[in-house]
Amino acid sequence: MNKDDVIYEHRQANFIEAKNQAMKLLALLKGCISMQDSKVEIDIGGIVSNIGSAEMQGVEAFIIKYVTVRDENDQPVTLNRTDVFNRHFNAHRSHYIPLIIEGIMFHFADFLPDGVASAISMPDSVTLTAR
Repeated sequence: MNKDDVIYEHRQANFIEAKNQAMKLLALLKGCISMQDSKVEIDIGGIVSNIGSAEMQGVEAFIIKYVTVRDENDQPVTLNRTDVFNRHFNAHRSHYIPLIIEGIMFHFADFLPDGVASAISMPDSVTLTAR
């Protein structure tokens, strides 16, 4: 994902850790994913509404653990340090939710039955507007 010249690259996690997080996520998002025939729909609003919740914190930490970031100056950003994490997302607040949504797709879509992951209808980008 490239936003505002900041590059976020998701890295593959170990199977057991990813599976455990996928099961937690599926339990949390029960009503947000529907499968009918060969079509899968994901309620982005349901995912977004859970970001930041106590139940979702483990999934978010998992996604952040397996992301590599290069800033506007092509310098690495170490998100596992709280001070660096806060500094980075204080400067790039609009990146966090799209990063988490993309991380969910990257890490967990392949746990769905064969062929289902490619049938997921997701927007190319997530745009949030303040009311």
